[in-house]
Amino acid sequence: METFDSERTVDRTKRYNELRRAVIGVSPKVLTENLRDMEEDGLLNRRIYPEVPPRVEYTLTTKGEDLRPIIEAMKGYGEKYSNAE
Repeated sequence: METFDSERTVDRTKRYNELRRAVIGVSPKVLTENLRDMEEDGLLNRRIYPEVPPRVEYTLTTKGEDLRPIIEAMKGYGEKYSNAE
């Protein structure tokens, strides 16, 4: 089961490995695909630095920031009912 830590994930610019550690249980392939989809949807910006090895940073766009209350509400719902049967 994947676990999502919104505090560790959506507060600031993140590098790929920070995101990988924040989303427990997701494969690198799935994470990369989801990041690309979110970039295409205008939810985040990806910045690639011309370094060796390449450094890539992800930042939420205004559109992505607008989802924060929804993400927090979903998190609260999940915490409230995670132990309910």
